[in-house]
Amino acid sequence: LPILPIKVFWDANTLAEPMPFWKNRVYLLFNGYSVVTLLLLCKLPAFSYIRTSFLNMQRSFFSDFRERLQSVAARVWAFWGLIIFVTTLLIAILFYLPCFVLQEPHKANWHRIVSRVWMRCYLFTIGCSIKTVGRENYVDSSNYIIVCNHNSLMDVPVSTPFMPKANKTIAKKSFTKIPVFGWVYTFGSVLVDRRSEESRRNSFEAMKQILNIGLDMLIYPEGTRNKTNEALAPFYSGAFRLAEATGKPILPVLL
Repeated sequence: LPILPIKVFWDANTLAEPMPFWKNRVYLLFNGYSVVTLLLLCKLPAFSYIRTSFLNMQRSFFSDFRERLQSVAARVWAFWGLIIFVTTLLIAILFYLPCFVLQEPHKANWHRIVSRVWMRCYLFTIGCSIKTVGRENYVDSSNYIIVCNHNSLMDVPVSTPFMPKANKTIAKKSFTKIPVFGWVYTFGSVLVDRRSEESRRNSFEAMKQILNIGLDMLIYPEGTRNKTNEALAPFYSGAFRLAEATGKPILPVLL
């Protein structure tokens, strides 16, 4: 049945001679029926497969294009963020200078104030907002060993200033070699060289002293940035041994 109108459809399109009005209407009727028939043919398995393949190819093209566009936009945004970070750091370092002469816990308190203002300005400039949830779980009369997940280089600059109380972060000594930023990094950290057993012992004692003077101690128990596909990397035992040694409570924080 579908073959006849398709043949008429093609024959009508090849006619070059003028035709009577009524015959023209008949051909138009058959042509319309032929279009409907072609649409119905799309319901057949073979045509349905071709149609599905075409749609999948179309989706794949636009999906790949969207991913490439997102990748380019992310790189541009990251480059912009780096420029703003360096620029604002060179301004903020002037306000960090008192940390060269202040003693703990005043150094940590001043470091947190300056870092908080700096990070608010920086995050606003790059179009990033920060939201804190669960503040009611923090008791001001106590100080804590705060354990936090670690996924990016921005974790330390964001977590340190926005904790409820002044704190110190256990941090790798290698970052102190970065010009200017190394000073800011040192002011807010207990440094450790993981390759040195003596450095690890000294940092453990330094963390106990930080807790004894009433400051919080911020530790990333994964040890380094989590580059796996898992939500959390395996934990090191340092934070928990510190809690046993000092009797201070552990407060988990999620970024």
